[in-house]
Amino acid sequence: MAGDWIKVEKVTPDKQEIRLIARSCGVSLAEAFTAWFRLWCWLDGETDSGHMNVLTATDCDDLGRLVGLGNALVKVGWIEFFADGGAILINWDRHNGESAKKRALAFERKRHQRSVTQHA
Repeated sequence: MAGDWIKVEKVTPDKQEIRLIARSCGVSLAEAFTAWFRLWCWLDGETDSGHMNVLTATDCDDLGRLVGLGNALVKVGWIEFFADGGAILINWDRHNGESAKKRALAFERKRHQRSVTQHA
């Protein structure tokens, strides 16, 4: 929904939450990050708000190609599943969706402008 990119920080592959996902699923950091990234890319195309009417832990496992990913995401506090089959992505709007991407681009533009001004 929000374009063809997602915001990923340089520290994301080594975040504590990615480490916990790796431990929980019994895989390497690289595998945990890749699974998370695959899922987040898919989710970015499906929701702007972070609310999903139909999404289960098993769906997350399938989409990320990692058994246990959905439950690991619950453990790290990045998703909550509901009994009716829906889910909410915690703090989704902070980093994803159109408004978050606009904020990120504006921040980067301002940072670049300051850098150019300082070096002029």
